[in-house]
Amino acid sequence: MNKNIKIMLFFLIIVVVSATSFMVTKKHKTVVNSELPSYSPVSSPSPVLSPKPTANNNYNLNGQKLQNQLNKGLVQNNVPYSQFNKSANCNVGGDVNFFSQSSAQDSAKLDYTGIDNPNRQIIWHINPQDELKVGPNLAAQLELPDGSSMVTVTLPESPKSKKYILTASMTYGRQVGDNIKVDIANCSGSINVNLNY
Repeated sequence: MNKNIKIMLFFLIIVVVSATSFMVTKKHKTVVNSELPSYSPVSSPSPVLSPKPTANNNYNLNGQKLQNQLNKGLVQNNVPYSQFNKSANCNVGGDVNFFSQSSAQDSAKLDYTGIDNPNRQIIWHINPQDELKVGPNLAAQLELPDGSSMVTVTLPESPKSKKYILTASMTYGRQVGDNIKVDIANCSGSINVNLNY
């Protein structure tokens, strides 16, 4: 090979290596010089200590002295406890007829009297036992102390039966001396749930 070709080949290699190096460096600089979000350290809030729950029955869930609440003679829905001189009562009835997994005709109803507090529970009993979802479940969803509510039923993905019977019970409270005694009322009646598909 002649000497001039070797020199030109040498310069050509230098130009290619330089150009490649320049492009890689330029690309790298673009990434390095791009604006990155800046983070500054933030201190966490200091924990706030709350009173430790105790087995003292002189306080309600809000930490207020129960005696003061009882002296007022009121429950959370502003119905005087003196009005509740007998047990609560409830009744369920009607039918829920499913025509498909998500389509039903519903006439099921819950009637109740003497429920003193929105935190009282409605406990549903399903026979045969299955994963049906039944509501309402809390008195907070109801008009207190007396009223009625439609009952809703949602089927599990694979029901075990074509017919279910629902019964219910409700918790309620009554003033006994300086305390509130929680009791359970078993509802009369039942609700038939039929799968007609």
